[in-house]
Amino acid sequence: MPYLPIEFFIKKVYFIGMENIKQTIAKNLVELRKAKKLTQSELAQKLNYSDKAISKWETGETLPDIEILYNLCKLYGVTLDYLTSNEDIKTKKDKYSNGIGDEIRKNVILALSITLVWLLATILYAALLTATDGAINYIMVFGWSVPASFLLATIFKAIWPPKERWVKYVIFSFLNWTIVICVFLQLFFYPPTINLWEIFIIGIPIQIAIILTSQLKYHHKEE
Repeated sequence: MPYLPIEFFIKKVYFIGMENIKQTIAKNLVELRKAKKLTQSELAQKLNYSDKAISKWETGETLPDIEILYNLCKLYGVTLDYLTSNEDIKTKKDKYSNGIGDEIRKNVILALSITLVWLLATILYAALLTATDGAINYIMVFGWSVPASFLLATIFKAIWPPKERWVKYVIFSFLNWTIVICVFLQLFFYPPTINLWEIFIIGIPIQIAIILTSQLKYHHKEE
């Protein structure tokens, strides 16, 4: 038997280990994508990568870098351990999946925060009615609670980015126009010094900026 240096065996073991990991991750990526009912093209669009790169990952030809693996875990609602596990799908879901419960928890926290905004608005409105014999324009306390709620949603979505990019831009749009409407209604109760309908013009360039920003995409990357 010819002499073989120890480095050869180390490299061989490392190579075999890496190939096994690649194939395991590839199998799990295919499994998760199909469970999510996504095509390779749709997944590529969500990740801002080419569908050719997705194909290489799912065949085990290449291994996604750690940032992409993290984004894939967020998208599919699983942990990194799930992607590297070779166990059956039921066992993996029981042990590693945490996305659905985490998403529900975040939405419940957001809903409770918005409820608190409206509770404070109700208390403030009742206090103003008691102090001023019921001036009608104080109803705008509830009006301003609407953009306040969307502002809160904007902050939460900045902290916990949604899986679908379009969600945050829809929230931005509602925030923009509810502020404009509230300004219009607030000034409506006073003798107008300007044509109040011109206020809506302010929201147009902001909305255009939101739409343009939502269309910005990174160049598709290819490994």
